[in-house]
Amino acid sequence: MAKRRSKKEIAEHLFISPGTVKKHFDNLYAKLEVDNSQEAVAKAAAFGLLSFDFADLIQPMRDRRELNFNPFAAVLLNSARMGREQGWVEPMNRLAAMGLMLFLLSPLTVLVRESLMDTSRLGKGRGVLFEFTPDGHLIRSFDGEGELRHPIALAFAPPAAERQGFTPGHLFVADVHDSHPVNLTRLLELTPDGRCLRAFTGGEYLSTSLRSRSITFSPDGKLLAGSAAFIDAVLAFTEGGRVVRRFATLVVAALTADQRGNVYVAGGSSREQGVYVFNVQGAQLRAVGAVSAGDYIYDGVTVGERGNLFVGNVRAHAIEVYNARGHRLGVIKGSGLHHPQRLALSPNGNLYVMESEGQAVKVFHPTRGAFLFSFPAPQGARLSDLIFGPNGNLFVTAFWT
Repeated sequence: MAKRRSKKEIAEHLFISPGTVKKHFDNLYAKLEVDNSQEAVAKAAAFGLLSFDFADLIQPMRDRRELNFNPFAAVLLNSARMGREQGWVEPMNRLAAMGLMLFLLSPLTVLVRESLMDTSRLGKGRGVLFEFTPDGHLIRSFDGEGELRHPIALAFAPPAAERQGFTPGHLFVADVHDSHPVNLTRLLELTPDGRCLRAFTGGEYLSTSLRSRSITFSPDGKLLAGSAAFIDAVLAFTEGGRVVRRFATLVVAALTADQRGNVYVAGGSSREQGVYVFNVQGAQLRAVGAVSAGDYIYDGVTVGERGNLFVGNVRAHAIEVYNARGHRLGVIKGSGLHHPQRLALSPNGNLYVMESEGQAVKVFHPTRGAFLFSFPAPQGARLSDLIFGPNGNLFVTAFWT
């Protein structure tokens, strides 16, 4: 299919009937939730399931260098589908079938990327990580030896991550950068003392937007990353980041996991949003607080030791609290709470909240909902995510404005 072979050619090659080939095509379309072979190839490649010689897909081609198909192609192919629906058949088909490679390598790529996310102002070394005590005193700041540019999410590797090829205790950061022609986000691995060991994107298939700025480790040690800009999915990294597969399909706003074997995904679609609970195999178990929505509502999410779930509702300017069964227990509001975006629970159970403006961290009692205290971001820094480390201190990603 990726080599643009006809059903008859495939049938002859496999010694089966064209009707059987058609049935296989239809089954693939249904499983990938696409309408045609171009979209099937784009989506399969975007999930890391397919790699091929680009010259066999895009013809005519003089330069036959082998390149991996990447998620950016899905955008163009979806545009082609929209074009067909609007009657722009020939121009859009020509773009998708003949000009795709040239488009990816041309200056137009930069313009499209900047329209999706302004990365032109992200200079090297503009990102920073802060370590605070639980009462808000700044201990240190570090920038991964100058590698951090625009950090948007972070997660510590738990002991179970060793089974998946990751080093327990190391810090993993999702970092927006502008050096790759397609992928807007890379994952950095940092040691506890702040040294940057490596950067990876899982075979060039990760591309996340700021709206999907969340990573976490699953109970069985997989590194999970939300990807919304191109393929609307949760991606699971294994073998130390060398392998990436789709974990679940939905637009992702925030991720977290508990020790009971559950993964929580705040997000959904333009029609319905909520917090969706999955097991470690990626099977959906239930939905919590699902509502009809025209835009995104739920952003931050975290879960306590007793299984209570805290969800930031940016539309209601509140934090909703649910028990392990999904029953709503109450709402935390007031005390200047506007757009709760990132949430974290301290070792003693207090709820730490970072709002969308990224100017301060506010702390609340988890059951009474009482406001306890707040502390500001260091001057000139905008906070983007927060998590408690194995040492009990609060780690916060930020970038200098």
